[in-house]
Amino acid sequence: MILSIFSERLRKLTNAKRKKIELAHYLDVGDSAIQGYLSGRNEPSYEKLVKIATFLNVDPRYLLGIAERRVVHERSRRRHGSRSSKVASYLGNDNDSRTVPSNLLKSTHR
Repeated sequence: MILSIFSERLRKLTNAKRKKIELAHYLDVGDSAIQGYLSGRNEPSYEKLVKIATFLNVDPRYLLGIAERRVVHERSRRRHGSRSSKVASYLGNDNDSRTVPSNLLKSTHR
């Protein structure tokens, strides 16, 4: 049941051929792996599921049919944001000449 929900939602989110190709490159898998996920023949590992959700900017629980909300919460993005996004938000734009505080360059993951 969950696999069929996953396949259906993945198909809806990757309806363009180019998006499927980009997803395969992002996951470092072949087209046949993506086709297996889309058809319901294969299920991704937990690591691949999280990568798929990240690529598609959705909550992994949405892909599994556990959550109906498909977009990752903004609060969660801020809490788990990348160092580069923190640096970019501090700088504001490319023309800014301020130096970046060292605490922004350190990982915030605990």
